[in-house]
Amino acid sequence: MVKGILISCVFLLAVAGICEVIHLIRLYFVSDGKKMPTYSLVFLRQGRAINQLRYEYEQRLWQGGTYAETVIAVDKELDEDERKLCYEFARKKDIIIAPAEMLGRILDTLYSNEEKKVDSE
Repeated sequence: MVKGILISCVFLLAVAGICEVIHLIRLYFVSDGKKMPTYSLVFLRQGRAINQLRYEYEQRLWQGGTYAETVIAVDKELDEDERKLCYEFARKKDIIIAPAEMLGRILDTLYSNEEKKVDSE
């Protein structure tokens, strides 16, 4: 019984690994070989904001820059305690937390920075 469960678990992990390798090969042929900047945008919800940030950070840790170079979290209606927790968590983790009103300026800044990188190459 235990042996069957272990074999099933190993089989599922092997299939997941093969799927990831196939996905990477497919991306290699689809991309033009140049690194494209990626960003993850998350709208923080009252009562769930810190969990949303943890999820995004764990995804970025696991998948690295292929998931997102930077996580942008939009703070619209968080209370002060939750906002403080989110800002403390986001410090030094490539997570930008910004009010919804500043989202346009942040995207413009990120876009102009990417344009400067492309021009310098």
